[in-house]
Amino acid sequence: MDEKLKPILEPIFAGIANERTGELGSPNGDLAYAYIRVSTSGQAEEGRSGLPRQLLHIHEHACRLNLRIPFRLVYGDDHTGFEFRDRPDLQRLLAEVSKEDREAHHVAIEYIDRLSRNAKWHQGYLLELFEEKDVTVSFWKPFNSEIERAVMGAISEQGMRNEIERMTEGMKLKAESGRITARQPSYGFMFVDSKGRLATDPASDYRQDTHYSPDPDQAPIMREIYHRIVGGESLFEICDDLERRGVPTPKGAKHWATGNVSKMLKNTVYKGEYAANRFYFQSEWSERSQKMVNRQRQRPEEEWVIVPVPAIVSPMVWEEAQKALKRNIKTSTRNAKSECLLQGFLYCARCGHLYNCGGTTGPIVDGKRTRRFCICGSYNNTPHVREHIFCKSPIVYTDVIDPHVWDSVCKLITDPDILISYIEEEHGKFKRGELNHQLNYLDKQLRKCLQEEHKWDQAYAADIFDLEEYREKKEAVSRRRQALQDEWERLSEEINLVEVFERKREIIYEHLVKLKQSGFAPDIPFKDKRRIVAMLVDRVVIDSKNKWYRLEGVIEGTYQYEEKGMPQQSKEAGDATNFTYTSAP
Repeated sequence: MDEKLKPILEPIFAGIANERTGELGSPNGDLAYAYIRVSTSGQAEEGRSGLPRQLLHIHEHACRLNLRIPFRLVYGDDHTGFEFRDRPDLQRLLAEVSKEDREAHHVAIEYIDRLSRNAKWHQGYLLELFEEKDVTVSFWKPFNSEIERAVMGAISEQGMRNEIERMTEGMKLKAESGRITARQPSYGFMFVDSKGRLATDPASDYRQDTHYSPDPDQAPIMREIYHRIVGGESLFEICDDLERRGVPTPKGAKHWATGNVSKMLKNTVYKGEYAANRFYFQSEWSERSQKMVNRQRQRPEEEWVIVPVPAIVSPMVWEEAQKALKRNIKTSTRNAKSECLLQGFLYCARCGHLYNCGGTTGPIVDGKRTRRFCICGSYNNTPHVREHIFCKSPIVYTDVIDPHVWDSVCKLITDPDILISYIEEEHGKFKRGELNHQLNYLDKQLRKCLQEEHKWDQAYAADIFDLEEYREKKEAVSRRRQALQDEWERLSEEINLVEVFERKREIIYEHLVKLKQSGFAPDIPFKDKRRIVAMLVDRVVIDSKNKWYRLEGVIEGTYQYEEKGMPQQSKEAGDATNFTYTSAP
């Protein structure tokens, strides 16, 4: 029996059973099995699933048929839905009655829908299984013919389907009214009602009138995670730091796990968009576990219901975090099949394809070819497609291009102030307060619009002009106010990026200074090289035919390279120290 169901069922069974025998039914009757089913353990605990009713009816039924049912012969499942294959106790009952030395030849059940709600074939199939094993199945509420059984089953099946549809539609309507449909709040939020009363407030109606409010303890942690991932830190570093600091985990998990944090960062609720009616559960056969399992599936995006909630980060910061997550996947050393410094960064200047790294050629030493190379991804297309788009760019040897690019990066590490000065120059508008000045101006204009609307209200109240003219003037002011409001929100988002920029600058500078102070040498471990390249470079665009490459990202520059020797910057790029800053991905 289900472990959650057993402790709930035992005291109920004892309260109904015969005082002398401790069994259901007649004290001197024949042994019989009983089968019960509830939808959830929660419903069983609350008494809403009719668990006491099922046992009482089975007791009455057993008395009529002169049967007795000890507790050990009661089988029960905590399961909802139409499937029977994934009900463990039903399967155990079927296995039990298949034995030659089974204890009984009778199974007592309350209603046919406790055996199965599916009237199309499941009910008939299960009854036939018991019949083949020479076991009689009887119900407290019997049916007199197959037609009656089919009608009763169809009513039960349709009733459950209607109930599921009502619940789904009710949740959808709840979301459309601007309320939250989640059973538990997302990390960083807490439930309140429309009046802002907390769940702990006795007067709160948060169960029906459900809304989100930022959690004062969790929201700052979630905001910190977003800013750190945008600032260039990895999920592993963030989770490790939160673990060391003893920050409470989401939903009481044992540890801060990178997979869970990644899912949290992708949730649109943190930019102020709670997506209701997004997921549904579907019973599917699992080849791995060899049973039916409920799998979560996602509805088409057009069926989602978006409920506005208080944002923990701005939409701009949220979008930057999505880019950072993708970038981290690309630059992770775990995804480097070989020690190719530029794997995931190298793009063809001729056709735009990503270069594939990891091939080997050259002389054979100890049974292996020793020279690794990268090749334009257009080469991997089918022969027919390759005839049209293969750019025929020559292969690039990693022992040639890697040292060239790494040398360009090393020049920066030895003098990090060069990079920081260019970053600060590009973002100087934040420090000069230009955006704040613009925001103050918009605030004044919005106040003027409100004052103007108030004047038109007063004029209309004084019968200075008619309703039609009043509507035209109000609509004109409203359109102007909405345009100003949209621009105000856009500028506010840009100002929110100040903190992100500062964090990114600090991280970059901190890493570079540490490298310099530790007596930085170009010959450092491959993993550290990849991390530094990922921090400063977005893409390396290469023309392997004309032997040049262009760095794009925090640093930019176009360089010629040769098969031997270190890089020399091309004439177009200017001086070797002329690094420029562009918005990092």
